[in-house]
Amino acid sequence: MHCNFFDMDTLKYKNICGEDFKTKTKAYKFFRSLVRETNNTGLNCLEPVINLTEETVLKNSHVINLFENYLIDGDWYGRKTKGQTIKNFVLIKDDYGDRCLGFKLEDDSIESITAKSYLICFGKGTQTDDEKLHSAMRHEVKYQSHEYRDRHQHIQECFDCPCPKEAGLEVDHVIPYKTIVDSFFTIHDREEFKKSMNKEVQGLYWRLREDHRKIWREYHKQHAKFQLLCKECHKSKTKEERSKSDK
Repeated sequence: MHCNFFDMDTLKYKNICGEDFKTKTKAYKFFRSLVRETNNTGLNCLEPVINLTEETVLKNSHVINLFENYLIDGDWYGRKTKGQTIKNFVLIKDDYGDRCLGFKLEDDSIESITAKSYLICFGKGTQTDDEKLHSAMRHEVKYQSHEYRDRHQHIQECFDCPCPKEAGLEVDHVIPYKTIVDSFFTIHDREEFKKSMNKEVQGLYWRLREDHRKIWREYHKQHAKFQLLCKECHKSKTKEERSKSDK
């Protein structure tokens, strides 16, 4: 698959989910608006996986077109699909409780996709060392939030409001995740962690060096405290945390 819709003369990205754009920023903003609208339609927000069809706001054919015309790395695509045929594209929950793109394979396994990294109509097609480190560190401690959820199935409502469990509760860091990471790097060398990362066996993801994995997992386990919040409370708390970190 190769990028063939990008017009160097007009700098327009054509047929992005049915619309044309002059900049990647505007194209991505429109794409994300379709993701949000799809998530907010009916009871979709309660589903862990939203299957994209021709009836959803973000259509399956929209995403097929993006990958046919704007995919940067065809080799990556082959490794990611493991030689299987894609049944359909989906939206799944990301680390922040938001939605990200993914696809379902023939064996019904689901793989996530970083749209900005692999679709040139949205991003530069490369990750900075900071982005790679963030992704690698998130991956290493994800199991801890899953374990917390499994141990707290008895919780019946949001910690901050009366919203019931049935509306969907999300695992939240009481102490912001970024605060824990920043604290970790006051006693460990961030640059050393960046330099020692490597790709896992299939070459799809960046991973921490083995000894760094153990150090980080243990630190996060000791310092992270979790709680279950409803979608709105989690969204509000995350927005406030990001606002403070940008100041």
